[in-house]
Amino acid sequence: MKIAVVGAGNGGYAMAADLTLRGHVVALHSRDRSKIDAITANGGIDLTGIVGEGRANVAYVGNDIAAAVRDAELIALPVPGMVQEAYLDLLLPRVEVGQALWLCPGSGASLVIQHRLRELGKAGLLVFETLGLPYGTRRTGDASVAVRARYRAQSAAFPARRTPEALAILERLYPCEAATNVLETALMNVNAIIHPLPSLMNWGAIELRKGAFSLYGEGMTAGVLRCLDEIDAERVAVCRELGLSTLKLDEIYGLLGARLMYREAMGMGRAEKYEERFIREDVPIGLVLIASVGEMVGVRTPAIDAVITLASVLYQQDFRASGRSATRLGIAHLTTPSLLAYLYEGAS
Repeated sequence: MKIAVVGAGNGGYAMAADLTLRGHVVALHSRDRSKIDAITANGGIDLTGIVGEGRANVAYVGNDIAAAVRDAELIALPVPGMVQEAYLDLLLPRVEVGQALWLCPGSGASLVIQHRLRELGKAGLLVFETLGLPYGTRRTGDASVAVRARYRAQSAAFPARRTPEALAILERLYPCEAATNVLETALMNVNAIIHPLPSLMNWGAIELRKGAFSLYGEGMTAGVLRCLDEIDAERVAVCRELGLSTLKLDEIYGLLGARLMYREAMGMGRAEKYEERFIREDVPIGLVLIASVGEMVGVRTPAIDAVITLASVLYQQDFRASGRSATRLGIAHLTTPSLLAYLYEGAS
C-alpha cells in the first residue's frame, strides 16, 4: 500500500519505519527540516523494539506536503490533538476524494473539519479516527525510534456508516476493531483521565523539581488513584447517557492490549521529564469535550469541571473557551437521538 504519514513525532517515526520494513511504500512529511536532514543523513530510520528491528529506508522524507500525499491510498495523521488543526489546515487542500484520511488519535477532529471539507468540495472524503496511536513508542535519537508496545486500534469513520470501508483499509496494516462512532473514540481518550488530575495533585513536586518528575513512578498514590477513578466514573456516566461504550479505564487498557502503567509503576521511576502536554493538551482536547457533552445531555461532571478550572488558573488560559467542546465540534444544538443519527449518517 502507498501510505503518507504526516507528522514526524514519536508516532510518525514508528509508523513510517514499521510500515516501510513491512513492505509498504511510505512518505513521511515533517515541518522540521532538522528531522528530514537527520533521517536522510542516516539513510533511514533505525527501528528497535517489539515490532522488529532494522533501518527503514523510507521512500520519501521531506516537507513538501503535496509530494507526500500524492497518490497515497491512506494518509495518516499521528500528531497530538493540540497541533491537529494546524496540520489539517495544511493537509486538507491537498487531499482528494478517493483517498482515506486517518486521524490517530482522533479526539473528534473529524467533526471539526466537516465545514471545511464541504467548502473545499470534498465532503465525500473518507475520514476516520482511532482511539490512539497503534504503538507505545518514543524517539531514541534524531533518526531512531523504539516501539515498546503495540495497541489494538478502536476506530470509526465519520459518518459511521462508512466505518466498514475504513476498517477494510486499516486492517491491512494493524489489528483493529470497530467503535460505534467517532464520539465514542473521543470519549474513550484515556490520556484525559490519567494525566491532568494526577499532574495537578502533584504540582508542588513537579514545580519544585523543575519538571524532573515521573508521573507514573512517583505520582500515582492511592489517594490520587481514588480521585482518578472518580474522574473516569463521570466520563462513563456521559457515555452511558449516549448509549456508547461504558468500559472503565482499566477495561479500555485491556481492550487496547496495554499495561496499566498508572497502577503498576509507582515506586519504579524517578526524575523523568514531566510533559507539559499532560495538561496543555489533555485538558482542552479531552476533559473539555467530556464536560461539555455531559452538560449537553444532562450529566453532571463536578470533578472534571474542577480539574478544568484549576488547570485554567494554573496556566492562566481559559481551556473551556479554547478547548474542543461540543460547540467546537458542531453538535451542541443536537438532541441525543439527532446526535446519534448525525454521527451515523452525516450531514443531510
